[in-house]
Amino acid sequence: MSEQYRASAILEGYEKIGCEAINVGRYELLCGLSFLKERAGSTSIPFISANLRDKKGKDLLFDPYRIVQRGHFNVGIIGLTSMLPDTMTTVTADDYLETGRSFLKKLKAQVDILVMLVNTNRKNYESLFLSAAAPC
Repeated sequence: MSEQYRASAILEGYEKIGCEAINVGRYELLCGLSFLKERAGSTSIPFISANLRDKKGKDLLFDPYRIVQRGHFNVGIIGLTSMLPDTMTTVTADDYLETGRSFLKKLKAQVDILVMLVNTNRKNYESLFLSAAAPC
């Protein structure tokens, strides 16, 4: 229950500062998928994830990205994670590097700036940076 209260308070703070998107990762999934879907439906901030899927239906759980306009620029925001809670049995994650590269290719002609929000641990930083440096 305290985790749910904490998650709700953080979401309220994000709304106040004007976040454009929330990348769903390990910490967002800790209170369970039904709670997360409920919170996603109660806010104007889009929840995104390009690689989280329903284990049964294989459908993406959220929109994979969002494109926002800031001034004269179109900004693409992609959400990815390599981390799922150990208790999460209803969700699966596609390879975040492969998925990220796929969406970079898809969006690069549509946007001026690409932002990739990645929920991962420190041991994956090097492979993330090497993958980002490779041409799309």
